[in-house]
Amino acid sequence: MIFTKTKMSTNSAECLTEMRQSDELLYQKLEILGNKKLSIIHIDQSDQVVSGEKIYYLTFVYLMEDK
Repeated sequence: MIFTKTKMSTNSAECLTEMRQSDELLYQKLEILGNKKLSIIHIDQSDQVVSGEKIYYLTFVYLMEDK
């Protein structure tokens, strides 16, 4: 199964930190299940100005497989 997770923030460093923390929780949950393998297969970063404020987007694309 392939799925994505996207985070938006006005601070690029904060966005990456929060995404990594969220990622650790996801790996811990899958470890409890014990039968799934998760890999990040793509990372996309972009930004956009909305109402005069720069918004950063960080997207991780995951591949989840049986072990």
